[in-house]
Amino acid sequence: MTSPETVEVPALRVVGISIRTTNQAETEAEPGKGPIAQLWQRFASLDLSRRIPNPHVSGDLVAIYHDYASDATGAFTLTLGLRVTSLHQVPKDLEGIEVPFQKYARFAVEGDPNAVIGETWREIRDAGLDRAFTCDLEIYQPGGSAEHVKAEILVALRD
Repeated sequence: MTSPETVEVPALRVVGISIRTTNQAETEAEPGKGPIAQLWQRFASLDLSRRIPNPHVSGDLVAIYHDYASDATGAFTLTLGLRVTSLHQVPKDLEGIEVPFQKYARFAVEGDPNAVIGETWREIRDAGLDRAFTCDLEIYQPGGSAEHVKAEILVALRD
C-alpha cells in the first residue's frame, strides 16, 4: 500500500438508511448475507433520489461509519445515503447525518467493489494510522456499477 494522502474535508450532510453492527458480525456471516451486505441490498432497492426533498450534491453515494463504541472491534453505525445541501424535511423512515469538518487519510480505490473495498480496509487496519474513530467515509462517484466503482475511503485521524 502506498502512503495515503492526508486531507481536510469540510462538513457534509447525508440522508439515507442505517444499521448498527460490528465487523465481527459481518465476517461471521455467509458471504453476501451479513448486516452490511443486507444494508447495501436494501439501499439498492430504494429510490432515494426521488424520496429526498433537498437538493443532492454531486450525485455521490456516501457510506458513513460512525457512532463507534470504541474502535474497529466494537459496534458502530453504518449509514448509506446521498449527499444533500440541507437536513430539513428528512423523510420519517430515513436518517439525516451531518459529518463535521475532519482531517482524514485518503485512499483512492477503483475496480470490483467486492475486491477493492475489502482489501483497502484490510490495508487500513494494518497501516498503524492514528485513527479518531469519529466518522469514516466511503464516497462513491456517480456512474459506478456493481462490477466497477471509483471511490475514496476517508479514515478520520486524530489531531
